[in-house]
Amino acid sequence: MGRATVTRKISMVILLLLMAALPALADKVLATGTTRGKFLRIDQGDYTHFVMRDSKGQEQDFFIIKGDGTVDKFVATPAKYKGKAVQVRWQRVMSNIPEAGGEIEIRQVTSVKLL
Repeated sequence: MGRATVTRKISMVILLLLMAALPALADKVLATGTTRGKFLRIDQGDYTHFVMRDSKGQEQDFFIIKGDGTVDKFVATPAKYKGKAVQVRWQRVMSNIPEAGGEIEIRQVTSVKLL
């Protein structure tokens, strides 16, 4: 494999990495809010989700994509926090989720506080 071929391949990898990062940078914030309730679990699939039951008894699901680090302890040891009262700060955004077919509206955690 020649030097030019290696350089082209490296350039393609860098370009693909940058293209993958751009959608997260370009999320359009539609709304922000807070929800209080009890922590239930962390769901793991294509993306990680923070799941809680709000004060009206409804299950609420939030994507964990970005945040300030306050959700990390819930992801690391969910059983420790199950049933604990929490307040979730979230934002509703238009985000590129390839697994869902492209641009969709989601709610994502920005921070979590134990109450």
